[in-house]
Amino acid sequence: MAMAENGLNGFGARFENWRRWCFANGRHVGRAGSAEGGWRSPQHWYPEDPRPPAIDVPDAVLVNQAFTSLALLAPRQARIIKIITFRPYLRPQYQAQKLGIHYLQLGEAYHRAKLALAARLSD
Repeated sequence: MAMAENGLNGFGARFENWRRWCFANGRHVGRAGSAEGGWRSPQHWYPEDPRPPAIDVPDAVLVNQAFTSLALLAPRQARIIKIITFRPYLRPQYQAQKLGIHYLQLGEAYHRAKLALAARLSD
């Protein structure tokens, strides 16, 4: 299904930008990290790895406001986005159990939740 057909015309890039912004700014509390794991040697022996595109902060804030309003108006849709997007390390069966659906319906539920977020963003 093409992007124009499913209603998410330019939303995929905006959603990914928002997801990266949430992880970078501590909006999402993930697993605990160690101080040793964050340390990097000051020597540069290899060329730097390619970096992802810069985060568009104003757009990420707009998507975050839309997500917050979605959480107030349709908490189930927001919970689906929250669990699938910010808890990728959970098994799909456990994600589905937390959401109260069958694990084969996760993709469809996630798509519908993203459509609801895109609709909130276009308002």
